[in-house]
Amino acid sequence: MFMVALPCPPIPVLVNASKMAKQLSNQPINNDDDDDEENNHRITVSSHDLIAGLLISAMQRNNRHRNEERKQIQTVLTENFINKIKDLGVKQDIKDTHTANLIVEAFYQACMEFTADYIYSFDDKGNPSKHIDFMSMNLVEIGDPVHKACCAWNNGQNILFLKKWFKSNDHDSEENKRIHEEEEKRIQDFKKQYVSMSYAKLLQSHCERVADMNCRAVHNKDSSS
Repeated sequence: MFMVALPCPPIPVLVNASKMAKQLSNQPINNDDDDDEENNHRITVSSHDLIAGLLISAMQRNNRHRNEERKQIQTVLTENFINKIKDLGVKQDIKDTHTANLIVEAFYQACMEFTADYIYSFDDKGNPSKHIDFMSMNLVEIGDPVHKACCAWNNGQNILFLKKWFKSNDHDSEENKRIHEEEEKRIQDFKKQYVSMSYAKLLQSHCERVADMNCRAVHNKDSSS
């Protein structure tokens, strides 16, 4: 549930398998591993899998002070990221193909920046480097682990957004009940469509979801004034 609630979708990260295993088990990392052919086995993982592993490792270390400090940092990162992607969607017509492509590119850039900072927040040793090897979104193929993770994340986001919208409205009114039923059907339709969408289209889908939520919020505000 924690990964579904992250505001940023899973993105592809290229990691040194040996270093990743050591980091997740809190073992000392030798920077010479990159020069050692035996240890320099690089693999592509979902950023959400990486974050999940880092979270488990942090829980095992059980440093309460550092955990609280990390929580505050991650809260600020999350709020800033949400505000940034709200601005991407609300000011642009993302139904236009050219504009949509530009927004998706800007969204992916924001995702990389957020993910790098989020991953770095788990570092208890003050490593000065924030360098993360992200792959191009165009290299994610339909059906690969990152694509599947993004489909699952989008499904979860649809449910979370629906709950958020329903909570902010008069859910007892007949009109809103009707809208809720239509939205639930639309969620199921999207679930079927996601599996055949390109990764870039999955990202665009979330941008449209955010823009749609913003439009509804503006409409509700105008209706109540």
